[in-house]
Amino acid sequence: MREKNKFTKAYIKPMVQAWLSAMECTQDSPKRNRMFIEYECGNEQEAITRYGVVQFWDRSTQNKEQHQFYGDIMELSVYEVRFDGKEKRKSIDPEFYLHFEMVDFEFVLEQISAFFCFLYGTNPEDEELIEVPNKIKRILICCTAGLTSGYFASLLQDKLDQDIEDNDIICEGYNVSYLPELIDEYDVVLLTPQIFYMYDELREKYGEKIQLIDRIAFATFNFTSVLEKLNICS
Repeated sequence: MREKNKFTKAYIKPMVQAWLSAMECTQDSPKRNRMFIEYECGNEQEAITRYGVVQFWDRSTQNKEQHQFYGDIMELSVYEVRFDGKEKRKSIDPEFYLHFEMVDFEFVLEQISAFFCFLYGTNPEDEELIEVPNKIKRILICCTAGLTSGYFASLLQDKLDQDIEDNDIICEGYNVSYLPELIDEYDVVLLTPQIFYMYDELREKYGEKIQLIDRIAFATFNFTSVLEKLNICS
């Protein structure tokens, strides 16, 4: 498990901003803490432009003694504009969305890598789920506060109920802090990308029940991919 490191954290935001600036992306006013990357990926039949958006949310206070500013949250999203010669269509909701606390630089780069893979259409496989020995009946999804995992779990439950006749699989989402008291109630625990840095510690403590949701599958709400890797036919 990688520990949160304030020294590292202090430099994540300026390092990422400098890197993105070198890629000739567009920056909003400094107060907005937002950067854009434009990528054209269409064909002869349909022009498609993807806009990658990197948004920083600074929650912490300035360290007056060291003059360091800690940026806490990063949001990564991708929107599409399509033009087929007759009409122009812009996605209102993002095609890809991730938000997470900037724990350390390596962790942030892993998240950004998934963002660029989707933006440029490479979409490689992320972390693989290992087959759980028992038939899965109860799925727990965990994140930092429980809001993201609860929303994802609700939509995954809808997918299961819709696609599987007489579905008896239960999917729920909770704050990862509740895991010690909930672990025995579930067949598999899926960690959202926001807490991938906790994987090694939780895996050592709870074993093969602890799994990772693919970053791109999570960010694009690809429930089919999640269920396939759990050997659940939807």
